[in-house]
Amino acid sequence: MFGALVVCLDGDVVVNIAKLKEEYEREVMRVVFRDSSFKDAVVKTNALEVLKQFGIDEVVSV
Repeated sequence: MFGALVVCLDGDVVVNIAKLKEEYEREVMRVVFRDSSFKDAVVKTNALEVLKQFGIDEVVSV
């Protein structure tokens, strides 16, 4: 099965991104966030942890 790349410009949709991995049954999912979409470092860290819980470890913020 193929992987997926998700580009997110709004940090408020983290849980929905994670659910996409389950819905589409992707083995690999990469996520790119716009760094300024996070209110602060705590929100960013929490978002990364949510993604890790769903098995998404390849996350970049630019």
